[in-house]
Amino acid sequence: MIATMSIVVFLLAIGVAGLGGYALLSRLGLDDFEAWAGGRVAGLVLVALPAWWLGVVGLRQWRTAGVVVLAVVGLVGLHAVWSRRNWRGLLSAELIFLVATAVVLFIRLDHPNISFQEKPMDMGIFASLLRADGFPPPDMWLAGEALPYYYWGALLWTVPISFSGLALDLAYNLVVGLAGGAVGVLLWAAGRRIGGSHRSGLLVAFFGEEGARLYAAEFTDSSPGDMESFLRGLECATPSPDRPDGLNAAMDRLNDEEIQHCLRQVGTMDLAKAFKGFSPKIQRRVFNNLPQRGATFLREVIEHMEALAPPDAAEAQERIAAILSDLRADAPGRARTPAAG
Repeated sequence: MIATMSIVVFLLAIGVAGLGGYALLSRLGLDDFEAWAGGRVAGLVLVALPAWWLGVVGLRQWRTAGVVVLAVVGLVGLHAVWSRRNWRGLLSAELIFLVATAVVLFIRLDHPNISFQEKPMDMGIFASLLRADGFPPPDMWLAGEALPYYYWGALLWTVPISFSGLALDLAYNLVVGLAGGAVGVLLWAAGRRIGGSHRSGLLVAFFGEEGARLYAAEFTDSSPGDMESFLRGLECATPSPDRPDGLNAAMDRLNDEEIQHCLRQVGTMDLAKAFKGFSPKIQRRVFNNLPQRGATFLREVIEHMEALAPPDAAEAQERIAAILSDLRADAPGRARTPAAG
């Protein structure tokens, strides 16, 4: 019963710290989901930092002072939550955090013993912090010496552990789960910011940041404003003096399906070299018939391409004209193909 109450108090203390972190991050401009996702980590820092400084200057009751700071940041956070009242964003972030924490704890159930690798040293650091009268904390290996190792990762959890009176072995395993949950929801928030949806958040939580970037590039229009500005800039640019009117006329006669078939055969570099010779209408049709990733890549190539010598652009235009010629030659065959079946 005592252990259960200690666990409840410990988790409540972590939650109270999360309220303060949420208030800070939302004030810094993060939306409610992101602020709640990072709130526990930010809140633990808010509590640990002043307590640590007080311990550095010699206050032996630095852990008690940390509890006072915890209460203050909790009240500030509670006011922020009530003022904003975006329950949907908060609840969705909390649910993801709880699920991620539960997954890590479930994995931990198979081997909860604190042994092997650096786990005994981690326990020693926690124990040193819980009995330290100031900083740096005492060395758990050499009596009378200061701990010659970084300890802030454990310090973040020290005030809640001390306040709750939770047994250190239980606290250690809970910290593992809570840290995993915090990492999971923060990765989700990062993916959501990158890809603009919870689906990309799920991808980044499980497969890393690159998964969300690939999702955003393939399935979302991440910068429609940038693309529109780019196309308008091309329209306002001075027309190319060697604009191939015959090529423009040939492209204009194609329907969207035929343009897509042509673009699949044209290299990106050739397309970029010939692009400024296209009329504004054809330029827009080219971009509208490319997949999002292809359009973004073509835009980047055009923007970073150095000034071309006229022969380079002309050669690229000739290659595209040859592809169009082959396309027109193959058109009757493609038209007859469905009937042949």
